[in-house]
Amino acid sequence: MGEKYVPDAEVRRRSERWAVRRMEERLMTAESSCGRLREAPGYLR
Repeated sequence: MGEKYVPDAEVRRRSERWAVRRMEERLMTAESSCGRLREAPGYLR
């Protein structure tokens, strides 16, 4: 096992952070498609 083993809490924290990032990305994409983030070009890149 050694260094490959990762505690459950760490895995959960990582997946939560990933889910939050995905949600934020989806929100930003929805907003930009509505034209609300047009004044911030390159923000999604």
